[in-house]
Amino acid sequence: MESPLHRYLADIHHAMNAGAFYSALALSVAIPDICGGIEFPDEKKVAKRYQNWFDQCCYMLQSYLTAADCYAIRCSYLHQGIDEFGGLSAIAARLTHIEFTVGKADGGWALNYLPSAQGPEAKGAVRVPVEDFCRDMTTSANTWWRSRSSDPRVTSALSRLIEFRPAS
Repeated sequence: MESPLHRYLADIHHAMNAGAFYSALALSVAIPDICGGIEFPDEKKVAKRYQNWFDQCCYMLQSYLTAADCYAIRCSYLHQGIDEFGGLSAIAARLTHIEFTVGKADGGWALNYLPSAQGPEAKGAVRVPVEDFCRDMTTSANTWWRSRSSDPRVTSALSRLIEFRPAS
């Protein structure tokens, strides 16, 4: 059984297949907002809901990002269109930014850590294939949905997601 969430996840895949990487990334970084808001309805702080959901559901992404890193890229990318972390979300982040790449390098996907500065307070960066990030985010959302699909509160909340209807 599919949920309305699957329309969003399908759009990420359609965007990736069409080379619309900016659109795919924007919707991918919004997934923890959508799912976290449903999973933690009593948590008033957006960052807390987002990061709680990421910590519980995004196991593959956690190999290279913390919840605070992912929230920082969400804020920087969605609000300013940049990859460098800034503002309050940057304080808790482990990284300074995420560089997204497109396509394969030397026949495979390449994830690299990039040192940014020296010293005990230095933060690094990471270079991530956008295809990997978006795939991992949609896989995390699908896994979450399968684990929560029998919860009436979750299915009711998902039924309220935006749906485009044909013009009449």
